[in-house]
Amino acid sequence: MKGKWIKALKIVLAVILAVGLSVVLCRQMEYANGAADYNEAAELAGVPKSLPSAAPAVTAAPGGSSAPEPAEEPDPALALLAQVDLAALQAVNGEVKGWICIPDTELSYPLMLGTDNQYYLNHTWQRNRNGVGAIFLDYRASADFTDFYTLIYGHRMNDTSMFGSIARYKNVEYWQAHPSVYIICEDGVKRYDIFSAFETDVYSDV
Repeated sequence: MKGKWIKALKIVLAVILAVGLSVVLCRQMEYANGAADYNEAAELAGVPKSLPSAAPAVTAAPGGSSAPEPAEEPDPALALLAQVDLAALQAVNGEVKGWICIPDTELSYPLMLGTDNQYYLNHTWQRNRNGVGAIFLDYRASADFTDFYTLIYGHRMNDTSMFGSIARYKNVEYWQAHPSVYIICEDGVKRYDIFSAFETDVYSDV
């Protein structure tokens, strides 16, 4: 009787192990397919693989706080990003409204604007179903970023892709090295200097 229980337990454990490995392999394949979609987007649009860091220098202000100072030299990243071909991406998917990136990080993706806040949670910019999803604007947002504020959504992936690297802003030194977000839209390139970064509940008023 005891031998049968041990044998049954071994079978159950083997099944659990097989299922667990299948889930891991499927997730890795999903990540790989998502990465391929976004590598193709970067190549199609001519997004530079690396951008010079020309963000404002961050120095200590009176009282111990830190604040970016305006860059004295022209920002070379702006000129490079101005050459990105959004039209090439829009020919594939008309819901591409821009490109978002933070130099010297993994964050460099097309910006989508769908008809709801659900579709791009599990579809890539090419409309391929994938849990990696896409970076997308709130469906009520203006594509030209003229609203008082603009919400941008994206998964915080465990491999730091998508918005996964945002968690590093808990570290002041990381913010000092990456103080700006660049957004390319149809009317040019915009640079936004980060003045605050914090975590909040998804249902909070923020």
